[in-house]
Amino acid sequence: MNILHIDLGSEMRGGQYQVVLLMRALATHHHRQLLLTRQNSPLLRIEDLDAQPIGARLPSGFDIIHAHDARAHTRALTSKLPLVVSRRVAFPVKRGIVSRWKYRRATHFIAVSQFVARQLMDAGVPENKITVIFDGVEIPRLPPERTGKFVVGAIAAPAEKPLHLLPHDVAILDPARLPGALAEIDALVYLSNSEGLGSGILMAMAYGLPVIASNVGGIPEIVADGRTGLLIPNTAEAVQQAIAQLAGDRARTRAMGAAGRAWVAANATDAIMAARTTKVYRNCCSL
Repeated sequence: MNILHIDLGSEMRGGQYQVVLLMRALATHHHRQLLLTRQNSPLLRIEDLDAQPIGARLPSGFDIIHAHDARAHTRALTSKLPLVVSRRVAFPVKRGIVSRWKYRRATHFIAVSQFVARQLMDAGVPENKITVIFDGVEIPRLPPERTGKFVVGAIAAPAEKPLHLLPHDVAILDPARLPGALAEIDALVYLSNSEGLGSGILMAMAYGLPVIASNVGGIPEIVADGRTGLLIPNTAEAVQQAIAQLAGDRARTRAMGAAGRAWVAANATDAIMAARTTKVYRNCCSL
């Protein structure tokens, strides 16, 4: 299959990492792929991706277009090819005339969670035009078991994340050092005011880490409270209590981490994401 991907994000965030993982996983099945992106996109610097800046016209010779963000969705509307749109964000779909036309034009939507799928349906997208596919992550070799002081980390994030609720001794991980930096902590705190899913959570779970996460958006679909992590309200007190709970029972903490890793392996790897996405592509091309 010949797949034209479009991502017009301006920086390397969770959605862009998912484009990379998806394209790499699809490449193992010998699909022909091209990624169109911004002139200054960091995606252009990734050597194993066939990527180029988007031009005035979309290239020909493809079977389907996959738009990975809202701007890409708009840009892809100039084509008559089947159009798959990924919807990752937690905020509601706009209800204006132009937005309604734009969302009717897409052949199919991939929502990263049931939460996001419900927002699409609330905006008038038929349920049969939506498939929920979780983000995918690679399953790494488990790092050596840590000993000594219990270390909790959080991923440095944009200003909308309420990181001010974290205790001062939580290690802030540079996203550029992920996923390797996850081997340096015993648990991850992932706080958000709204979240479509949370690929950073999946990455931590793949490393065998329990996650303390905000009980918002699509997060409860991937964090089983008390089994793979702890779901909490966004208060400093709740964060501190959850950290103390994990630090005080390391056996339970390790069991949570193991359960989370097993769940990701069964539900949210890059290979699973690619297989489910390929099925969407084939269904759209057969319409």
